[in-house]
Amino acid sequence: MKDSEGRNSSKEKIVSKTNKLIGLTFDDISDAVLDSDSTKTKGRLGEIVEAYFGIENNSSSAPDFIDENIELKVAPLKISYGEYLRPKWRIGLSMVDYHEIAQEESWRDVSRISKKISNLLIIWYLYDDEVSKKEQEIVWATFWEPSEEISEKIQKDFENIKQRVENGVHLSQSEIGNDILTVYPKHHSTFNKEDPSASSEGATVAVDAHPTLDYAEQRGWCITGRGLVYVIADASNVDIENAYGNKYVPKNEMIGEKNPIDLDTGPDSSNHTNK
Repeated sequence: MKDSEGRNSSKEKIVSKTNKLIGLTFDDISDAVLDSDSTKTKGRLGEIVEAYFGIENNSSSAPDFIDENIELKVAPLKISYGEYLRPKWRIGLSMVDYHEIAQEESWRDVSRISKKISNLLIIWYLYDDEVSKKEQEIVWATFWEPSEEISEKIQKDFENIKQRVENGVHLSQSEIGNDILTVYPKHHSTFNKEDPSASSEGATVAVDAHPTLDYAEQRGWCITGRGLVYVIADASNVDIENAYGNKYVPKNEMIGEKNPIDLDTGPDSSNHTNK
């Protein structure tokens, strides 16, 4: 099933191959052996889908599909209370550049964000603790470009982070209650919140990499798990439902039928409601 066009695939080819994934498992598209460690498996599932599209493993900051400027992500959905779906994890985007945050007024001018979410393809699979990782089913695909409404929410989130950076607040020391866009630790070391200068090697950025702080934590941009609920609704005309103190999407709207995407897939706020 490997696509020889890979990163140079046309949008038509990307859409066609994406729709063929719906209803398949990772085992259907790859003979790769997965590690039993779930923290390692999460990244490997993404690599399996990339290989399906003919994308070789790389560390390039360019979009996964270069010609169409489309970024590819693979993410799990988990069933809650039997009738709802909610993204299990956040989606990481890129490393944080603190100077870029301080210099720019809009999230769209921050290339490390805008390049990753301005044209995003998310392949969703159904997470189930009782099923082996390779047997988990791909159930949905989202082609997403932020609508004006969502863009405004992202802007508020960005301004919240920008204010903390300009005020010299360690982002790890303040709970950022952002809806969609936030930052998270991007290292495998120990960051000392009480005394950042005493943090383990690799936990902080260079002393000149922050406009006011000497020992700022290495962090990455991401879309929060709850923010991904908005993404699904924004891209796929699915209603958001409030239940048990959280926001969800109805399971019956996303599982049970093949729900193909097309070239015109995108935000249409007139056809769904964020309850």
